[in-house]
Amino acid sequence: MSEDTHTQIQKHTIAMYRSLKYDYTTVVEVTDHYENDSTFIRITDPIIVAFNPRPQAVVQEEMIHATLDKITKAEEQHSELMSDLDEELQSLRALTAPTAPIEVDLGEAAYVA
Repeated sequence: MSEDTHTQIQKHTIAMYRSLKYDYTTVVEVTDHYENDSTFIRITDPIIVAFNPRPQAVVQEEMIHATLDKITKAEEQHSELMSDLDEELQSLRALTAPTAPIEVDLGEAAYVA
């Protein structure tokens, strides 16, 4: 997108549609897709809305912060998983080994080397 796209007022014709397939209402731009799709019913008259753009630097800064938040959350989830796995490993290492062989009847599935 060019910088002009971000600084100009953008006008769109929108309407509310009801999805019969998924049982929800949405506000979207009026397009042939929504007008001709039998699973959507337009429930309002279309209106023209003028959207005033936000400064690109502000938008970019918010996107950066959102991405940094995702990274932090992923690192926390990774840390929790590693901690859980470490606990599991320590528990397994703390088990005492059996002193006598454990006999298991595998029947015909037994493998003899």
